[in-house]
Amino acid sequence: MKEITANPADLLTSLEKSFPHPSLVLVTGSDSAMAAYCAKAIKSFLQQKSETQNFEQIVFSPDEPLERFLFELENQPIFANPRLLLIYDGTAIFQELKGSKKKKAQFETSLRLAPQNLIILFSIPGKLSASNLTLFDATSHTFHLITKPLYENQVHRSLIQSIKEHKIELTEEAWGALRAVQDHRKSSHLKIANRLKEIYAQKIPNQAISKEEIQTLFTPEEAMNMFNFVDYLFAGNFDTTQQELTRYNPKENSFMVVLKLILNRLNEIRKFDCAQQMGYSDSEMKKLLSISHLPPFIQKRILTRSHGIINRIPLQKQLKLYEILLQTQISFRTNFPQGEQLQFFRCQILPFFFER
Repeated sequence: MKEITANPADLLTSLEKSFPHPSLVLVTGSDSAMAAYCAKAIKSFLQQKSETQNFEQIVFSPDEPLERFLFELENQPIFANPRLLLIYDGTAIFQELKGSKKKKAQFETSLRLAPQNLIILFSIPGKLSASNLTLFDATSHTFHLITKPLYENQVHRSLIQSIKEHKIELTEEAWGALRAVQDHRKSSHLKIANRLKEIYAQKIPNQAISKEEIQTLFTPEEAMNMFNFVDYLFAGNFDTTQQELTRYNPKENSFMVVLKLILNRLNEIRKFDCAQQMGYSDSEMKKLLSISHLPPFIQKRILTRSHGIINRIPLQKQLKLYEILLQTQISFRTNFPQGEQLQFFRCQILPFFFER
């Protein structure tokens, strides 16, 4: 396992040497938001490596079962396009691996036999012990990116470095205004640099960014909580759903991710519905839903939630929702403008959940 600095540029240098061999990028530490910036860098990298500039991307939710991850890890695609598996919060999967020697061995075998052109980004908040890190040592192409708070004397230097990488011009007053940044997370500095890059691209050539434009960056942007939004949808809470939707921010939110979360929830209730009709016990039900490893109160919440949902969305309506999701995903993946996706979602998806 190779340890690298918390910098997407250094990560790409390492991937350049290992690709197309399957690679695992492990992100740990206190700055979990760095995983998103690593993912962005990896996506750009894969686009360059693909002859068609296309690659397959699979995003796992925090409660995704280990079995699903292992299936995708072992999957041999028909086409040769690169694949990217994104686990932004792998805590549940990690705990499941750590608690079972059999599952650990299965994971190590799957990792060794993983197909070419595959990159896995696996993020776990917090610090891992040396013994826990051995879980991810099955491949020689494992890169461990450790995130930790910057020291006081590193904060300003890190921010300046992130901005200069984009060759952005700032006025002298603007550089001074940057000293107001006291955030010790590298991810925060990358976010500011990316926003400045967008502002600079819209300006007259060689016109420097002003102090006032710097100050606007320190006003936090509101964004939709996509997991809460899907909870509200299936619970039939119209007011809270609409309230969450007003927070939609195209820079922070993706309707492709929302569609994926809806599909995951739909698969969950379909299994619950079938198991209930077949008279499964609670323990059998939990095993089928792959939630046995979760804390008891979460297991109970999922079962109660699923029971309420199938009363609102019977089988015929579930099948109709599958069809709607499929058509929407196809539209969004092809030529549907991102700016119109919010309106499309309001008109096509919301009525399904709230029609009488």
